[in-house]
Amino acid sequence: MIFKELFKEQIKLDNRIIKEHKLEGQDLFNNKIVSFIVELSECSNEIRFFKHWSNKGPSPKAVILEEAIDCLHFLLSIGNDLNNDYLLSYNYEPDNKNMTFTDDFIDIINKVTSLQVCHRGKYKELEEYMYIELLSVFLSFCNKLGFTEKDLEMAYYKKNAINYKRQDMGY
Repeated sequence: MIFKELFKEQIKLDNRIIKEHKLEGQDLFNNKIVSFIVELSECSNEIRFFKHWSNKGPSPKAVILEEAIDCLHFLLSIGNDLNNDYLLSYNYEPDNKNMTFTDDFIDIINKVTSLQVCHRGKYKELEEYMYIELLSVFLSFCNKLGFTEKDLEMAYYKKNAINYKRQDMGY
């Protein structure tokens, strides 16, 4: 999946948020990492794959998709912060190496924290690789949920419009 247009849309929203919340010059990378982890956790809570103690099933697919798209918003925002043109036009493919949601969740957390370490430290040359790996595992996670590329793209634009309305209302 090529996210070039979604990266462009995300940077427009991010720039609006930065301007309206007077965040110019602030480094928001770590906030975005934490936000992504929180959204991934919220998505996982709706799927309930880790709740071996409960018989309650997952939330409706639309609820799960909305949570997954919240994750995607932050992933795109993180990608834009890396300021790497190659990442913007890369054709991301799900890696599908993990068998379970639990494996994907742990792999995604490991990759996003590794990306943060690469971005902040002496391993900056690995951040491109880590970001590609992160987005590939996230796509695999979404595929396991039954979401297609078109589902993700359409849901992104829908949620992006909601995010703009929220900003209009002083969110």
